[in-house]
Amino acid sequence: MYVDTKWFSSATLALITTPFLPKGGKTLSQSGPDGLASITLPLPISAECGFAPALALHYSSSGGNGPFGVGWSCATMSIARRTSHGVPQYNDSDEFLGPDGEVLVQTLSTGDAPNPVTCFAYGDVSFPQSYTVTRYQPRTEGSFYRLEYWVGNSNGDDFWLLHDSNGILHLLGKNCRSTPQRSAGRLLIRQNGWLRSR
Repeated sequence: MYVDTKWFSSATLALITTPFLPKGGKTLSQSGPDGLASITLPLPISAECGFAPALALHYSSSGGNGPFGVGWSCATMSIARRTSHGVPQYNDSDEFLGPDGEVLVQTLSTGDAPNPVTCFAYGDVSFPQSYTVTRYQPRTEGSFYRLEYWVGNSNGDDFWLLHDSNGILHLLGKNCRSTPQRSAGRLLIRQNGWLRSR
């Protein structure tokens, strides 16, 4: 190939560099037969007491609108009421979905009936009201964690305790930021989900 250099300066003849993706743990997956694009961006989280959760932003071109933008989501531990069979009744007949998406069932006592207990404290922490505590487990066991649903007997305040198989205790839905459907005012807004508080 012949190039007449009298019309070009040496700067215009510089080599073109090929584009590349920056390094840093990102995962870009190619579109499959459905044509959807997705990417995962891990979030740098500082460890506290030697423990740091593995959080990442996930993008899917089929995703809807969310708190991180259209198509973006951040998977966090949560428990939710099951809505695939219709609108929840917000009573004991509702089914719950655990952190792994599995349907939760009440743990039965020896008489094949649920056995809720009343508690005024957990460990050395005392509560200003009594709570009815009902134990749940996944319908199909695989994670070997223990779930307890705590409901306040005087004001209906509720939260979940998840005892992990490796000894870590997770608190879900104890404050208003971890229960997005709960209102700080006097309006009754029924709660559909519980996010991890601690």
